[in-house]
Amino acid sequence: IGRDEPQNVVVEVVDTGVGMEPADCPRVLAPFVRLEPGLYVGLGIGLSVCHEVLLLHGGTMELESQKGKGTKVTLTFPKKMKPGPLHYDRGPEGFGYYANPDKPKA
Repeated sequence: IGRDEPQNVVVEVVDTGVGMEPADCPRVLAPFVRLEPGLYVGLGIGLSVCHEVLLLHGGTMELESQKGKGTKVTLTFPKKMKPGPLHYDRGPEGFGYYANPDKPKA
C-alpha cells in the first residue's frame, strides 16, 4: 500500500505472519537481533539495514505487530532530503551506528 503526501511518500507493508510482541518492535531494528533464532533462518540484519538507510535519507520506519497476527511496517520517504550533517550514536546493542540528527557528534 502506498500513498503520496505533500512532503513524503509513504509505503506500508503488511503481512499475516507470526508477528511479534509489540514491545519487541524497537529491538528488531538493531543489527543481528533475532527474536527466535532456532525457528527461523536469517542473520537479523534486514530490518536494521532498511531502518538505517531510511534514517540516512531523513525518513522513518515504524513497526506495529501482534504475536500470532502479523506485522505492519510503515516506511516514510521524504521527497526532499533534510539539510545538515547527520551525527551518530552507538546503537542499543553496543555496536553499529544509528543516525541521530538531534545530537552533536562527540
